Order: sequence, then structure tokens, then C-alpha cells
Amino acid sequence: MAATNTNTSSQMDPNSGFCSHTKIFHSLRSTLSLPPPSQPLSATQFVLSLLHSTTTTTTTNFSETPFLINASNGHRVAYSDFLHQTKSLAFSLQKQYSLSKGDVAFILSPNSLQIPSLYFSLLSLGVVIAPANPEYSISELNHQIQLTRPTISFATSHTSRKLPLNLRTILIDSPEFSTLFTQHSGGESDVVVNQSDIAAILHSSATTGRPKGVLLIHGNLIARIAANRTIDPFETGIKYKVQGVSLIKQHLSGAFRLINMMMAASIGETLVLMETSDLEAELEAVHNY
Repeated sequence: MAATNTNTSSQMDPNSGFCSHTKIFHSLRSTLSLPPPSQPLSATQFVLSLLHSTTTTTTTNFSETPFLINASNGHRVAYSDFLHQTKSLAFSLQKQYSLSKGDVAFILSPNSLQIPSLYFSLLSLGVVIAPANPEYSISELNHQIQLTRPTISFATSHTSRKLPLNLRTILIDSPEFSTLFTQHSGGESDVVVNQSDIAAILHSSATTGRPKGVLLIHGNLIARIAANRTIDPFETGIKYKVQGVSLIKQHLSGAFRLINMMMAASIGETLVLMETSDLEAELEAVHNY
């Protein structure tokens, strides 16, 4: 649908958006407000700025609100901890592992409480995230590795067995990695990320052959999150009378769930993460949370 303008608004049907003069249907939604494309801005900065604006316009204490809950054991990460962990992890990855803007990080892990912080940390550094489905076969993963050409990979002790031995891999379920979340409490990263910089390499569903790598820039993620916030407030959770809670049972490796996760962070919503897809466990999570 075309956007509305002053020349057609007087002849536009307010119920359907149809303009009798141009014969065009126009969107009835409000104009989407986006930051100027030339403004340096990472998807991480944008999401956290929205979270900050949400906390200042509501009475909810987001610092102690859980952002993430592990459905299987009830472990949770509050927003205050998430923000601290993300900043500390970004600093550690930059200083200890020499990750820099433009590097590609291949991520192979089931849902865990560490994954969102890892995504946000890498994006804040301008590192391109390339998440993959941990259920894929070795041959499928090798194809994606050839497409993305990663500098480093993040995996669990279980999923790392599917990765090439010559690919530098950090185990996110190791004690060493856990310390990266609390090692530093210093200032912000000095990396300048532009909206036109590549943010992620996701993969198509392979309906016409093998999966293709799909490049998304930071501006793509920013626009999608901003668009989601213009939807009915009941759907976004911005004006919930009770804390919004969503259940995520699929891996955070796809575009839809990646955006869902970032959207939830921008409005102070709680995400309940399931490590495996199991109907009984899913029903139990719905009942508990």
C-alpha cells in the first residue's frame, strides 16, 4: 500500500484508505518514524534506546523484570543483569578475542540464556552474526560455513562436534565463557556502526535448492523493529496491564525469532526459552509462566 500524503488525504476514505482521485489504497497506519539513514546506529543501540524510553514512560521496574527464563529449570536473567552482561561480553570479545567490525561469527547453539546477550554484544561491535540451526547435519552446516566464511564460531560442547576443527570456536557452556559476562563494567564500546553495515547473514529455507545466505544490514533490523512498534499496542505488549510474556520454543537462528527476541527487549517483555521442542514441556511452560 502506498503512503498517505497531503494531496490525497482530503479525498481518502478514512475507513478503507481508498483515494477516489488516484484510485490507490493508502495505509491507515501512522507514518513510520525512523532515524536518519546517515546516523551511525547499531541494532543494539536502537533496541536499548527503545527499552530506555519505555522504562521512562511506564511505572514498571524493568531493572528487576526478567527478560529471559529457562523453561526447563526456571533460571532467569533480569533486565539489569542482561544489560550488564551484554556490555561486559562486548568488551571481553573485543579485547580478549580481538573481534572487530566486519568479522563474521558463526553461532551454533540451542536456545540458552546466553544467546541474546551474545547477539546484542556482537552486533554492538559491528560483528556480523551468522546463526545456524543446531539440528542441521554436518554437510548442511559446512555449506553455510562456506557461504558465511566466519572468523570465529560460538557453540556448545555438544554442537561444536559438527564444526570444522580449523574453525576457532568458543564454547558458550564453558566456565571460561561465563566469566566474560561479569569481567568488565567499564564504558561503552568505541566502535562506530553504521546502519548500512551488515548485521547478520541468515539463511533461506532452501525451497529451490540449498539454503542461500541472506544479508541483513543494521538498518533492516531497525526498520523492522520500528514497524512492529506501530502495530496495535495490545499485540506489541507496550501497554499491557500485566507484564507481557512470550514462549519461544524454536531456535533463535531464524529471522522471525531473531526479530521477536529484539522486539521483546525493546519493550521490556519476558521471553521463556525452551531448549527442546516437546509438547508436554511446552504445556508445562505455559502453565508455569
